[in-house]
Amino acid sequence: MGTAIASVHLTDDQATDAILQNIIAQHGADDRAAEVLNHVAWACRKLKQYNKALTVYQYAVDNWPQKDRVAFSQHGIVICHLGLGNRQAADEALEVLLQKFGKDKNASKLVLWAAQGYSDAGESEGACKVFELVVQNYPDTQEAIEAQAALAITSVQAEDRNRIEPAIQTLLTRFTPSETKALGLHNVANTLAWKYFAYAGRSRQDRDLLALYDKYLLAIANYTLATWPKSDWAMWAERDLATVAIQRGDDPNAEAAIARLTADYADRKDTPAALDFLADYCLELRKNDRAGAVYQYLIKKYPSYELVLLAKAELGVVQIRQGNDPNAEAIFQQIMAKHTNHPRLAEAVNLMAEAYYAQAFRAGRSDQSPKGSLSDSARA
Repeated sequence: MGTAIASVHLTDDQATDAILQNIIAQHGADDRAAEVLNHVAWACRKLKQYNKALTVYQYAVDNWPQKDRVAFSQHGIVICHLGLGNRQAADEALEVLLQKFGKDKNASKLVLWAAQGYSDAGESEGACKVFELVVQNYPDTQEAIEAQAALAITSVQAEDRNRIEPAIQTLLTRFTPSETKALGLHNVANTLAWKYFAYAGRSRQDRDLLALYDKYLLAIANYTLATWPKSDWAMWAERDLATVAIQRGDDPNAEAAIARLTADYADRKDTPAALDFLADYCLELRKNDRAGAVYQYLIKKYPSYELVLLAKAELGVVQIRQGNDPNAEAIFQQIMAKHTNHPRLAEAVNLMAEAYYAQAFRAGRSDQSPKGSLSDSARA
């Protein structure tokens, strides 16, 4: 098998074909024969040699329908047709997977993976339908929870108002608490939270969808805090409570959620990322005072945080917006002194430079050099 896979990666079609014929002729009676062919076909798929992979998968299905793991071959056929852009053939292959192999011990996984294949191929509507099939056909499996979460995420990404509410509500109420459910809810909440950046500054006609995001981001956060208190999931839930409060201009609740993050979860690995998210969102909404306060806390408390350089630059942006050029210049000089070899130094400098020019434009001074010596230092 290893030789066959190596031949695929070396694009040696003749050698691959010869080895496959040998496997079929000499080892066809082996229960693991279909699994061997699947590995070779998988290698073809990874190189986007979909037609060759299809031939191998189809041989296994046609000739060894009872062998162990041949259901994986049928799943591979679905994915290959998606790779070739043939949605109709993919749908037909999926139907075979459901009808012929729907009782296979791995069926719930294979149908879920097929749904993810539709999603990867940009077929979001098809993906949603297959996610729904997983929940319907395998309701008591871990894959059903994963599929329900994926359905919710896909619906949010597509801004599908008709699916968002029932998909999230089902995830919240249908399944008993588990780590799989906690992760699924977190991933849905994270998808919702990032949508807030996309909606910053958009017209009022979009507010109804943002209100739906508010409703379910709060519902997930409150469920998480009640079900897994003081957990890492709960830490992210506090971030989400703060996000909704910031969006609504609810300063007391925003402050309270941020205070809980810094008091109750200060030692968690992902707390810096949660605070950075909130500071960035405040910056996006031009809530400069709160953004600056969170950036300052982040920089002081977590100096080794991987994105602390960008947090410093964004604190510099706050100072520029507030007209505090001496502080902005001091931050710039510190960045240049301490992060000279940082791979994202240019990005950090660009953040501050763009802020200077944005301020100049807003003040009607777009034809003048910015105040401060950032531009001079950058030229030196």
